[in-house]
Amino acid sequence: MLLRYFCVSVSAVLLSVPLYADVDPDDSFPTSAGKNFAALYYHHSWSKGWNHNGMATDADLRMNADAVTARLTTYRKLADRLFVFRVGVPYAHFHVKQSSTNMDESASAMGDPYVMAGFWPYENKEQGVYWGINGWLTVPLGEYDNRQVVNIGGNRWEFTPETTLSLALPNEWEGKLIGGVTFFSDNSDYGVNRQTRSRGELYTLQGGLSKQVTNDLNLSLGYVFQYGGESEIDGVKLADTRKEHAMQISGLFPLFDKTSMRLFYRNWFEVEQGPNWQTVGLHLIQPF
Repeated sequence: MLLRYFCVSVSAVLLSVPLYADVDPDDSFPTSAGKNFAALYYHHSWSKGWNHNGMATDADLRMNADAVTARLTTYRKLADRLFVFRVGVPYAHFHVKQSSTNMDESASAMGDPYVMAGFWPYENKEQGVYWGINGWLTVPLGEYDNRQVVNIGGNRWEFTPETTLSLALPNEWEGKLIGGVTFFSDNSDYGVNRQTRSRGELYTLQGGLSKQVTNDLNLSLGYVFQYGGESEIDGVKLADTRKEHAMQISGLFPLFDKTSMRLFYRNWFEVEQGPNWQTVGLHLIQPF
């Protein structure tokens, strides 16, 4: 039964955390209208285990993922409010291996692109308080083949409304909080039997602290909690509800005249169902 759970769940949970974890608490902080940013995100993720009901299993499952995401962001003033618009296109390679079942699968392809729009209904520059509302839409244009165990694309729409709060704290620290919920459309072409895979809402809470520790280094610490997202195949629940916690750290510093680099590490240290991902990343950010 546990082996069947692995096989059914591989394409359900492998890619969602490491490939699309490029939403950073720093995104909640507004900048001046008229500014534009191009960014290139590289993430390398790996997992050497699998948890079931919060306990580590003896499955010899090994997974690695490499993803590059190109992002464009622009800030505009509309109706006397600051708006942000963002688009991202990922390309990824993924490899999964399990010696006991002779499973050795990989895929390289474009992932599902996303678009985002948001604005800040409340800005208090004197007190350093900014409250924002965003909406993210993931479009199912990535590579998907129902005959494959591993797919880079999800073959479904995803929509995430979220609210953000950024505020100034004592000793020049900044606090950031993001809460959101992701809704998924059905994948009606799941597996070789073309079954319908559904997924429940996935709730996410992110918190972060950042500080300009030197003239050239901004340090950020973060926490992520996710809950929900249980899958069904043709109405049969898979009992794969996600309940997981991650910590992350990043440093942002100037690289060239206007180009900045962020080094990033995230560790999903407590996972109810699925792989124990760790991710290192390198983000290049260029204003234009």
